[in-house]
Amino acid sequence: MTKTSELSSLTLHASEVVKELSYVPCGVFAHPKADSQEHILIVKASKEVALTVKERQGFKIYVFPIAVEDFRSYGLVSAFFDDADEPLAMFTPLITDDFACEDILSLLQQENCDVFFFDENNRELLSYRAQILDPTSQLRSLLNTLELEDLVDPTPEFSSLVVRELQNQFGHRTREEDHRAFNIKLGDPLFPETLLLMDTRPQVNSYHGRKTIMTTVLERKKSGEFNELDIVQLLLRTFSSEQVFLNPQRCDNRRELVDHLVVTDCYILLVQAKDSPNTKDMIDREIDRKRSTTLKHLEKGMRQLRGTISYLKESSKLNIEVCGKEHEIDLQDREIYGLVVAGELFDDEYARYSRMAFDTFYADNPTSCVFLDYADLHNWTHHLSDESSFFRALDKLIFEGLSRYGFLRIRFLPESEP
Repeated sequence: MTKTSELSSLTLHASEVVKELSYVPCGVFAHPKADSQEHILIVKASKEVALTVKERQGFKIYVFPIAVEDFRSYGLVSAFFDDADEPLAMFTPLITDDFACEDILSLLQQENCDVFFFDENNRELLSYRAQILDPTSQLRSLLNTLELEDLVDPTPEFSSLVVRELQNQFGHRTREEDHRAFNIKLGDPLFPETLLLMDTRPQVNSYHGRKTIMTTVLERKKSGEFNELDIVQLLLRTFSSEQVFLNPQRCDNRRELVDHLVVTDCYILLVQAKDSPNTKDMIDREIDRKRSTTLKHLEKGMRQLRGTISYLKESSKLNIEVCGKEHEIDLQDREIYGLVVAGELFDDEYARYSRMAFDTFYADNPTSCVFLDYADLHNWTHHLSDESSFFRALDKLIFEGLSRYGFLRIRFLPESEP
């Protein structure tokens, strides 16, 4: 495992570690620190997680015993409290030959560490010196007694069972467990917290659309442009730059057709994106308001997408303009799919989302359209590296959703299609 020495920025001083991080979709990891007995902590997660940590000045790590079938093990839950009852959370099974297991257990024995936060596109957003507080002095003693060979069998299928059990335990946690959890308390930042990050690499800036350099910021008072660029970067993992169009306009009236258009030899993919600002006010909102905002975003996005598809069905050709250049696209031999991508979806609201989708897309003139949130699209494009696997996953999602009259999230096992 690559070791790190300089601490202000992993991107600048430990590019090997950052490259390793690109191979995992998200998670909480520890890595050895060069010339030291310490480990550093790395959190790869959403921009909402990073801003929550910044505003709350820390987060918690819970340790839960897990009983799954005949196995006994432990798992970690990293909780980021945007909401006191339903915080953002990440789940880490402790498994035998996971390279990160020994490192994370070693890190939690420390009293201090450097912690670094990356987004889904592997961009470093924040870093801090932090304290690792064990309020009851119980968890360090517990973890110190663990024998790695006694932990669970590391098959992907088994790990997914452990994650579901962790989710269940965390959802029913007690006040005592809240008090007992490790408290990661942020100290001084290791680099400025308000950077504008620019990525000038050709592979993320080569697409049809306005040639704004790929940029991101943590706090976003307006979500539109940054969110659209984020989604372009996700789509470029699966599709070639020649296939991706950002904000194409209709040639007949110069109105925007859709946020993102993907054109392959066999398929048309329309992506309508909706997101909220990433600000302290949004982080502090009550969970019911966040749920209500998601519903409004989905309703508007579905309505817009239905109108776009109706327009496409009126002709055998599509004429669009992007950055002053016109493109004519033959629609006759291409299947049309649509995605509404929301910022955040809630698992217990999927029945409601599904009814909206059925009423909008399948009641009268059925069209192949579904909804995802940004985290879903990130996972899809991380695991599905070509258009064939991507559209097979879409077909599976639609077929199973129609069969059960309800859509569900597709879960990915490591190195597999859904």
